Amino acid sequence: MQIRLDPDRSSYDSLLSWFWYNVDPTQANGQICDYGNQYPTVIFTHNEKQEIVAKTRRTRTGQEIGKRIETQIMKAGKFYPGRRISPELLQEEFSQ
Repeated sequence: MQIRLDPDRSSYDSLLSWFWYNVDPTQANGQICDYGNQYPTVIFTHNEKQEIVAKTRRTRTGQEIGKRIETQIMKAGKFYPGRRISPELLQEEFSQ
């Protein structure tokens, strides 16, 4: 998922706060029911400032919870959006 941040409405730091609150950063290979090498938690950064903020927050989060943080921080590459699914098709797929 790629999120576009409007800096007039929210900060990158507050986005990271939301992220750390909603994942278990101590799990290396998955989240809750989704487990395996294909399910790591990763923060993709677009510039050096984001990378510094993300690494600082990762360190702080680890200190706050007293555990090793497994979430990776990587430079973002080209983003390829998935196909759009209409609400009708989505409902049809999940009703089977």
